[in-house]
Amino acid sequence: MWHVDSAVPVLQVTDVSVSMDWYATILGFTGWTFPKTRPYAFALLSRDGVELMFQQGMPRERSSGWAVYLRVSGGDLLTTAAQIRQHIPLLTEPTRMAYREVEFSVADPDGYVIVLGEQLPDNAGVPSAVK
Repeated sequence: MWHVDSAVPVLQVTDVSVSMDWYATILGFTGWTFPKTRPYAFALLSRDGVELMFQQGMPRERSSGWAVYLRVSGGDLLTTAAQIRQHIPLLTEPTRMAYREVEFSVADPDGYVIVLGEQLPDNAGVPSAVK
């Protein structure tokens, strides 16, 4: 019987090169392209076993909702948010959600909302979304 190993988001982007640079600089992803020289039609990026794919094209009509959720570990979510904030503004600041995850979000060059979330201790000093 077959099983699913993972699900990989495939984002339609206006410029594969710009998206690759953003995901490398802001989120630390690395990858490869097709073709090997510009203009790229496709890219596969990865970090810590997580993959993202980009296809050259017009980004699809999308809601204001999330496009990608990156669940992280290691206890460094707040440091990561501070490091990212040095490059770009955060859409949402780190906040503890009702389901206990601490999350913040950013927008990539095509406007896709990327959320980073992690379980942090209650004493992490993060404001709660639920009062």
